[in-house]
Amino acid sequence: MHLGVGTAMKRVLILAFTDHCRDPRVYRQLHYFKSRGYHITTVGKKASTLTDEHHTVATENPFLLKQLRRSALILRCYSLYSSLHPSVRSTHLSGEWDLVVANDLETLPLALRFSSPVLFDAHEYSPKEWEERLLFRLLVQPYRFHTCRQLLPKVSFMTTVCEPIAKEYEKEFGVKAHLITNATHYHALEPKKVDPKQIKMIYHGVAAPARSLEYTLEIFSLLDKRFTLDLILIPGDSHYIEKIKKKAGKDKRIRFLDPVPMEKIPELCNQYDIGFFPLLPLNMNYRFGLGNKFFEFIQARIAIAISPLQEMQKITQEQGLGFVGKDFSTHALAELLNKASSEEIFEKKQACDRVAKKFSAEANFAILDELLASTCSLSSPALSSTKQGA
Repeated sequence: MHLGVGTAMKRVLILAFTDHCRDPRVYRQLHYFKSRGYHITTVGKKASTLTDEHHTVATENPFLLKQLRRSALILRCYSLYSSLHPSVRSTHLSGEWDLVVANDLETLPLALRFSSPVLFDAHEYSPKEWEERLLFRLLVQPYRFHTCRQLLPKVSFMTTVCEPIAKEYEKEFGVKAHLITNATHYHALEPKKVDPKQIKMIYHGVAAPARSLEYTLEIFSLLDKRFTLDLILIPGDSHYIEKIKKKAGKDKRIRFLDPVPMEKIPELCNQYDIGFFPLLPLNMNYRFGLGNKFFEFIQARIAIAISPLQEMQKITQEQGLGFVGKDFSTHALAELLNKASSEEIFEKKQACDRVAKKFSAEANFAILDELLASTCSLSSPALSSTKQGA
């Protein structure tokens, strides 16, 4: 992509205290700004190959600072608590950028130190991220509500993953959040025929207790012998992975496979028939969840099997993409799948094919183009040069 003569390359600073090679949402941001001709500076645990300049952050404080930060949270000294975040403490950065992108609430105090316009990508609803946990509700939740009240009015604009969460931010804090889903890049794949004697299912995701993999395995245990299940568990809690493998036991229909690079997930899943993602509504973000894997299943052109979580249920049923249990009991989804014919499953795969472009990262990129141009007067360099040469 060539910039026009005399067009200055715009600079963006992306803050995300994560591994940018394994953080799908941040990875797509990098793709967006790279494709639009920006010079990219990143701050995080590990750099992607898409960045031009990277600053690695610390992930842990020394013991005394860790105790001091914990005390600051308990005493509600929130400015001190925020400043002692190990990644914030280890970031020593100066310069000027045309835009700063702050991913997740923990990066926002740092982002607002710069004079640049700030795009705050909230991802999900931070104040209720782990609301099912007592210590979170007692200690962390008040801090996050306080930080949102203090800082959200200062950002140039913000984005989040789905409409109900956007409405909650507006209701609670009076700020408008624009919708950028977790849709992955468009993949030119085709739905594959279904073998009626062997219906291949796949689950992939982070191995963590909150993902309720026991629930997933209980549903699968109720399915008839046509079904097989491959699980690709992203390393997280090693003890939990062992627990899940033990629970899977001697069921020869279940296999555990190694993870693949996230950009390869749709191609891998394309070899299957059903993307399996039953999840319990443990917190607000799960109730309204529209996770990466949901859109990866669409790009893979495979049918989707989920529990009745509001936003995924809405899209799945409106577009005819798969199977949604009538409630969260293990029997609800199992009964639907046991009744499904190979022809019906293939129809769901074809439905995913029809909407793959609509539910893609490229559709979100067009929204970002408009937001940058209208909210921050920051149309991309490539777009600007095109207009100048028109």
